[in-house]
Amino acid sequence: MEDISEILSRVTIAPQISDTFEQLFQKIVTYAGELRNHRIPDEEIEGTRQLAGPFTRGGLLILLIEPLAHHPWQAGIDHVIIDCHDISVLDLRPFIWSGLRNKLQEDQLVQLHDLVFEAIRAKRPDTILCMGAKKRT
Repeated sequence: MEDISEILSRVTIAPQISDTFEQLFQKIVTYAGELRNHRIPDEEIEGTRQLAGPFTRGGLLILLIEPLAHHPWQAGIDHVIIDCHDISVLDLRPFIWSGLRNKLQEDQLVQLHDLVFEAIRAKRPDTILCMGAKKRT
């Protein structure tokens, strides 16, 4: 978490971002798709898109570390977040769970992080809540 806090402390919320949060989210989907050999189920993309919305500026953005390895995307997200219309949820490593992360090159992870933080800048959230699971020993 300290690494994420350090990165977040350097994030500036600048109005001159050329792409919107939604456009940058789509770039994240495209790049993560490449990393996963274009094997992201439509239900996972749609569920992640719903969680990341609304694609407006401001509001609260919840930044998670990574998605669950076996989330039942086909069941939808209604059981995860109910009636939250101005909260965006985005994983720091969207679509890349820990087992896949270990197979990627460092420069691939850096590029994904850059896209995520570009999307955060475009979102211009009023508040960012960052949380993750405690590493088990």
